[in-house]
Amino acid sequence: MMLQRVWKQAKPARMGLLCGQQDLRKLLHTDDAPQDNEQGHERFDRISNYVRYPNHFPVTMTVKDFNAKYDGLPAKARETDDPVSLAGRITSIRSASKKLVFLDISNDGHDVQVLAEKKYFQGDDVANNDTEFEHVHESLRRGDIIGIHGFPGKSGKGELSIIPRGISVLSPCSLKNSYVVESSEHGAIDFTPPFKRISIVPGIEAAINDKLPSMLDP
Repeated sequence: MMLQRVWKQAKPARMGLLCGQQDLRKLLHTDDAPQDNEQGHERFDRISNYVRYPNHFPVTMTVKDFNAKYDGLPAKARETDDPVSLAGRITSIRSASKKLVFLDISNDGHDVQVLAEKKYFQGDDVANNDTEFEHVHESLRRGDIIGIHGFPGKSGKGELSIIPRGISVLSPCSLKNSYVVESSEHGAIDFTPPFKRISIVPGIEAAINDKLPSMLDP
């Protein structure tokens, strides 16, 4: 009820900022993610040995424990002899080049960066590592749940990361997760599960962050 009240109270701000005090224009889907489960899997047809909904992925620790254990690493560290496996939902993807891709994953309210470097990626198809690296990262979308086999490290700016040797898609996101307002200069609004982030209504996100953990406690 509290979240509903916050949402209703923010309606004038939402309408004004999105549409410049005009009638709300039609929301259009982008192509960030497919609409049905079959299309969700078809994105990964080019990946060798792709398995739909694998029944097991061996996680060695949680994202929370990973952050606590390796936060003290120096910038540009590469702990290649310390294998770890994490799982989480993709919340953002940033492609720096064909050989370097950054992702953020979230698990149980904790986030970590995935620093995917082509030179460290092994994948399932050893003979075609170069193409598999590209196919995997071109196919991923926000909202996908993935498992990562890799090792800890840090970026040049000192951001703690897991550097993947391989990435397994545990559950692809089959929902459209970005929308744009027609003829709007405000760009896309991110509706990535499990919660959407709407910067123009910070009260809603703050309320969710403050109240949800206590609501979920047994």
